[in-house]
Amino acid sequence: MRGSLLLLLFGALIYVFCAIGFGLIISTLTRSQVVAMLLTIVLTLMPSFLFSGFIFPIYGMPGALQLASLNFPARYFTEFVRGIALKGSGLDVLWPDLAVLLAMTVALLLLAMSRFHRRMA
Repeated sequence: MRGSLLLLLFGALIYVFCAIGFGLIISTLTRSQVVAMLLTIVLTLMPSFLFSGFIFPIYGMPGALQLASLNFPARYFTEFVRGIALKGSGLDVLWPDLAVLLAMTVALLLLAMSRFHRRMA
């Protein structure tokens, strides 16, 4: 570990809230827990591994898939973790990844709250 553990924990916390926001959105779309779990696996787990750059490098993907990878928070979190753990980068270098992750988190949580309020009304 070359970088700041505190910065890594902060980025991980943002990523966790992003995942929670997505989970809340899925839970407002489905009526049963089983459907929500299956939908979460199909929409998040598999694409996150494929499009995050964790298993396959993004630069080796076709152009359309590289563009599709921009929609997954795992891509930004993977780059963020690599920058801290392997390169020892600080916030001065990693702020774009963290900013996109934070924007996605806020958007997902706001959408989840909106859907939840509509569903309860």
